[in-house]
Amino acid sequence: MKKILEVLIFLCLSTLSILAQSKSKLLSKEEVLEDLDYLYKSLIEAHSQSAVTASQIQDYNFGEIVGEETGEYPSLYASVIRYKLPNSGIEVQASKGYIVRVNGSTTERGVIPDIFIKDYLLDEEDEILEGLLKRLN
Repeated sequence: MKKILEVLIFLCLSTLSILAQSKSKLLSKEEVLEDLDYLYKSLIEAHSQSAVTASQIQDYNFGEIVGEETGEYPSLYASVIRYKLPNSGIEVQASKGYIVRVNGSTTERGVIPDIFIKDYLLDEEDEILEGLLKRLN
């Protein structure tokens, strides 16, 4: 049970409870939902590392993943380098590496949770936390 709660803390800060990042300011789920237009215009950058970490928790049996499938794949290109070409000014980006999931899978699918609980983002409820608390009681 302790492992489930530790993983829940991680998930609340990552993919399964949305955090949006724009200009180095982290926004809570509530702040993002205040202006849905902002959600679609901003960069959501919690996904890739969250998927990698969630897959490591699963693959090393550190705990159980609760919630919904992650938004990104756990095997991915990473360490992106960005630069402008000097003559044309065109911005270029390229990956310096490829991360492969610990279990070796390169399937183009997010991490599937051990316990699936749908989170309805447009309501005030925290279905993931409530669902977990019901399972623990």
